[in-house]
Amino acid sequence: MTIREANAADWRAIYRDLRAKIDSGELLPGSPLPTIAALAKQTGLTRHGARRVLERLRDEGRTQSWQGVGFRVAETVINYQIDGFPRWGQSISRMGLENTSCVIASRSVRASRDVALHMRLKTGARIYQAEILRLVDQRPTVLARGQFPMGRFEGILDEISKTGSVAAALAQFGVREYRRTSTQVEA
Repeated sequence: MTIREANAADWRAIYRDLRAKIDSGELLPGSPLPTIAALAKQTGLTRHGARRVLERLRDEGRTQSWQGVGFRVAETVINYQIDGFPRWGQSISRMGLENTSCVIASRSVRASRDVALHMRLKTGARIYQAEILRLVDQRPTVLARGQFPMGRFEGILDEISKTGSVAAALAQFGVREYRRTSTQVEA
């Protein structure tokens, strides 16, 4: 049933139709929804009825709204515990989502004093620095920076690209478990 085919006086039918489109994936996360005025005009609902439809979807967590932006299909919320044992891919998989990672930029740099200290290297030692794009369900989600000592991890960037996982790439170099000594988050 399309919105136009629904009984214009019944906001519940409009609500059920939009809910079904969101739940089926026909309307993708982040997709804009009609404004209250546009939904009322499309369906014959009053503005109050149209507002009721959109607010009920928001109250259920299916949509999000912001003043001046309007309503959008809700984005997936990712709860990721930042601790010493990084496992981004495992966390994403446990949520039933697909995770992939790819190296989008890399270079050889000299380790700063702080980086060298955390990696137990000499200040100025050469390291690989990589920008790693992490996608969740094929949507760009995180831009991470990975740093790896040269020599010990020759070819790690190719392994990350091949496996789509930092942990899997490190395992190829004999590192099954590792502890993160610091984390910086920018938003």
